[in-house]
Amino acid sequence: MVSIEGLSKAAVLAKLYNASSPAGMGFMMASNGPVLMTVEQAQALLDAGSDASGDYPEGMAALRGNDVYFDYLYGRPLKLDLSSDEEFDPWGFDRDNGGPGTAARLIDELRSSDETNTESTQDAHEVNLNEKVESAMRMAMQMGEPALGMAVLAQIARETLPLPQPPSLPSGKQYLGWCTEEALKYFDSSPTNAIMVFLELVSNDARTRWIMQTDFTVPLLLMGMEGREQMRKMMLGFTVR
Repeated sequence: MVSIEGLSKAAVLAKLYNASSPAGMGFMMASNGPVLMTVEQAQALLDAGSDASGDYPEGMAALRGNDVYFDYLYGRPLKLDLSSDEEFDPWGFDRDNGGPGTAARLIDELRSSDETNTESTQDAHEVNLNEKVESAMRMAMQMGEPALGMAVLAQIARETLPLPQPPSLPSGKQYLGWCTEEALKYFDSSPTNAIMVFLELVSNDARTRWIMQTDFTVPLLLMGMEGREQMRKMMLGFTVR
């Protein structure tokens, strides 16, 4: 067991979340949550109950008899039971996030520095992400799930590229146009990055999110790699209102 006596549960949750990474089909939920979790965001989840992230149907926590058990949180495998004020079992977290001793090391660091996003936390996250991206892409190919592959690419874009804040636009067509022009800024340096940015941006609006979930998105975008104007045509070709 790992002792958390005297620590904020919100800080514990934020620390372990930041060290973890989405995994498998969890990449489909990643865009619902932050790349880096603050203590305030973690406290809001604790106040709302573990179903609040949307990873599981509402009421699942009640069925478990536990509102503070975080199995997957925005696609990240935490396996974290915070019902005790004194300790938690690290076995599930360690198994999915770096091996035996990982959770204890992170909590020891939290106890000494009171920081939830240290350099070593981000190093652990990067190792987790690299491993899980590879396995998730294999899963997407084996299962024939292009939407999963697109979700993985979108998460990479979120974490590695400077992305603009989505504006509030009155129509889905206008929002799609904005996504397209923002994504095309990356085309000359990397058409692949342009695709990743486009996928991340469309996932942020309910009117365009379906683009991430259909089988013909990837083939269309790959056709656009011939040139900037062709890519613009492919990106703008999706029907939205």
